[in-house]
Amino acid sequence: MRYLTLEKAITAWRSIQPLSEEDRNRLSRRFTVDFNFNSNHMEGNTLTYGQTEILLLFGKVIGEANVKDVQDMTASALYSAHPTMANCS
Repeated sequence: MRYLTLEKAITAWRSIQPLSEEDRNRLSRRFTVDFNFNSNHMEGNTLTYGQTEILLLFGKVIGEANVKDVQDMTASALYSAHPTMANCS
């Protein structure tokens, strides 16, 4: 593991602050996709991480997907909405 202590992790985080707007947006998008994929996956959603990412970022479904799973993911994303997730509505 790269950071062996909490103090080292906090020091490393502070050393890259403030984040640029681009980095903040990228981090927020990543968190939103990860959060929605993981929370829906725990509930039995069958979308892959890639399908989730494309759906949330571009509003498109790739490959085969269960309609209910797509609807559930879209609804979930609206509650954790990030400005770049506007394509879900």
